[in-house]
Amino acid sequence: MPLPLPEPDTTQLVRSPLELVVCQVRFDSPAPRTSVEALQFHEILGGEAGRYPRLEPVQALNLSVGLGAPETLASTGWRFSEREPGWAVSLMSDHVSLETQRYETWNDFRQRLGEVIDAITEVVEPTLVLRFGLRYIDRITELNVTSPAGWERYIRPWLLGFVTVPGIGNLIEGAQQQLIISLAEDGKCGLRHGLLPDSGRGMVDYLLDYDLYQQETRRFDAASLKATADVFNRMALQLFQASVTPELLQVLGAAG
Repeated sequence: MPLPLPEPDTTQLVRSPLELVVCQVRFDSPAPRTSVEALQFHEILGGEAGRYPRLEPVQALNLSVGLGAPETLASTGWRFSEREPGWAVSLMSDHVSLETQRYETWNDFRQRLGEVIDAITEVVEPTLVLRFGLRYIDRITELNVTSPAGWERYIRPWLLGFVTVPGIGNLIEGAQQQLIISLAEDGKCGLRHGLLPDSGRGMVDYLLDYDLYQQETRRFDAASLKATADVFNRMALQLFQASVTPELLQVLGAAG
């Protein structure tokens, strides 16, 4: 079932507040990725002449919680990135991800994501998808807001809560909340949002962090994953536009 929200306006913002966009596919292949697989994966993505010329081994720590004391497990893999910070792909034992700090358009991200999904299909040949997630992290700093109550013009009241209460709003020094929103086809969105005081600048920024995901185990199918990414992108835009006021969208501007 689609979200009961208006159709999103896909006009590109001139002053986008996006800090990070990440898409991760977690699959059923926990074996460590070998250097042979890493090189094969890299070559499919274009190798040293492609989008991600840098190749380096990486290690991640995962917390396993069960009976007894929590256990921290090390996961090794490979990271493929641009020569300057911007775009990167990570190939780990049980997942692959695409991330960028320089997001411009969905078409660009979607094309790169398709290449990554096709590469993992060829190299690892996963059987099952355990989790698929698309995450957008917005940190709105462009308005130079100096007090919590200053966000009433820009963030919808259903998110601001006590900040909108007269006499109380400017007494709040910080506020963070997490919501879980049900989406179509067993999907969910974890929405983290709230005030981010920056004492160094004397400003109060605002965080909007949308993590859309499916966590139902299903057959690995490249075309289905790409289609789900399109749906999640549209829903993320609907949720963002339902979280902010028209005045904020006007301030952030739209490309002509």
